[in-house]
Amino acid sequence: MNHPPYAAAHAPAAPAVYGPVPVVVTAQAEVVPVAPQAPVVPAPMPGAVEVITPDGRRVWGYAPAAPAAPAEVQPVRTPVPAWAKATALLMTAGAASLAMAAYALRVFAEAAATLAAALLLVAKVALVLAFIVALVVAVVRRRGTGRRHESGAHPVRQTATATATATAGLFGRATATATATINNR
Repeated sequence: MNHPPYAAAHAPAAPAVYGPVPVVVTAQAEVVPVAPQAPVVPAPMPGAVEVITPDGRRVWGYAPAAPAAPAEVQPVRTPVPAWAKATALLMTAGAASLAMAAYALRVFAEAAATLAAALLLVAKVALVLAFIVALVVAVVRRRGTGRRHESGAHPVRQTATATATATAGLFGRATATATATINNR
């Protein structure tokens, strides 16, 4: 197989140049005289008026008729229905109320978030205190309910108190206290 080198086989072709071709005149054109314009109609058509053109000629033309004055129309006044008046007043009041509510939410949103955090802390403290009280009750019951004091005269009274304080933000503060009392007889 005898192949030409790649560059020779894929070389671009020589560009083709296109230019204007000279016009060859073979015959001279013949000038034909034009018949003169027909004269203006001496008698106008109905509705035509004589008009002077900018170059001074007088011709017949049609002028637009003057527009007739429109007849006066008496506007019919209809009263505004009562429901439309009431709706307009209520819409204004409703829009004002919504604007005030949006402003109040914007102002008090941070305080509401702090209050929510404080309430969550109170719930957590109450849960911890409930576990502490349950633990104290379980311990006391396990030690033996119904036992009397060594002397046998008076029952033993046991009291456990737990206090927890939690703070959240600038104003959030919660304090919870739980007391468990167990009487051994």
